[in-house]
Amino acid sequence: MDGDLRPASLSSLAEPPQRTRTRSTCCYCGVGCGVLIDAEHDAHGSRIAGIGGDPGHPAKFGRLCTKGQIR
Repeated sequence: MDGDLRPASLSSLAEPPQRTRTRSTCCYCGVGCGVLIDAEHDAHGSRIAGIGGDPGHPAKFGRLCTKGQIR
């Protein structure tokens, strides 16, 4: 036989996760820096994929202090 008859992996058949970006405010101190929260959503649920500064926010214009730089 020429072809592989093993079943395909379920993960290869799944649709790629949908991504959303949400604007929010950092709550670690009183400055209130703007943050952008990237999330991925798939059949198994949602998860935070990244957090960064919001360049359009007037507090620090996209920069975050050490407490806000969670990686």
